[in-house]
Amino acid sequence: MINAIHNFTCIELNGNPVPPMQRRKIVQRAGVDGTGIWRMGSRGDKFTLRAGVDVPNMAAGRLAFALATAFTNADPVILIQDGYDFNLNQSWKVSVLGVRQVALFAVLNATGGLFPPSLAWLEIDFDLIAIANQ
Repeated sequence: MINAIHNFTCIELNGNPVPPMQRRKIVQRAGVDGTGIWRMGSRGDKFTLRAGVDVPNMAAGRLAFALATAFTNADPVILIQDGYDFNLNQSWKVSVLGVRQVALFAVLNATGGLFPPSLAWLEIDFDLIAIANQ
């Protein structure tokens, strides 16, 4: 399955995306019968996804992390998790709020992967917020 945040493709992308939701405020006043609801607009909440990707070597892992940090504070980008494109199917993208390297380590031997020969593994936490398409 395809996993990607913009053009950062990875083998695994773990976590639960939170779509933008309509915010409402309940209005009740003393002495007035009934309840009113104000629509406050559609907003997303911050969530974190952990990306894991094989890389050819340790140097390539450091470069991949540097490229991932370029998404921070940029325009909203597409999110694809397990082949599901949230932009096409639910009409929202994500803004990258922060990027943290969780792990980068060498592996003795790996077969397959996105970038064979895979002699290192990189894990990154992406702090994201969903932005509805206009």
